Formats: sequence, C-alpha cells, structure tokens
Amino acid sequence: MSARYLLRTDEVRDHLDRQHWSHKRVARHLGISPGYWSQLLNRRRPLSPDMRVLLLQSRLFPGMPEEAIWERVEDDPGGAP
Repeated sequence: MSARYLLRTDEVRDHLDRQHWSHKRVARHLGISPGYWSQLLNRRRPLSPDMRVLLLQSRLFPGMPEEAIWERVEDDPGGAP
C-alpha cells in the first residue's frame, strides 16, 4: 500500500484568502507555474516530498503544522470492493 499527500484544499484556500495571497502570487512565490499550483490545490496532483518541504519553509503558512496543510491518503491497490 502506498500513500499520497494532498493539500487540504478548504483550509489552504481559507488561510491564503485571509492573508490576501492570490493564486498567481502563491505560484510565483513557490517558483512554480500557476497551472501546477491549480493542480495541487484541486488535488489533481499529489505533493512531492520536495514540495512539502518548500511549503513548510515558505512564508505562506507560518506556524501551521503540516497536518493543517496536507493530508496523507492511503492508496488501495485492490480498489473498492
């Protein structure tokens, strides 16, 4: 069984909105394309280990624990019964 890490979309959106960070500005700050940020935010792409470190080290989420930013989702190799 493997795991993926996905952004907690509602929490991340709410936090960034309160801080007045636009999605374009977030992408620029992280050094990624706005399209890639959109894929992460909409949970179409998992967070790589490097991206998780980058998010924690950025000034986007000061003092927030990683559990508030993303969640670990276990993949079910057999699929649903």
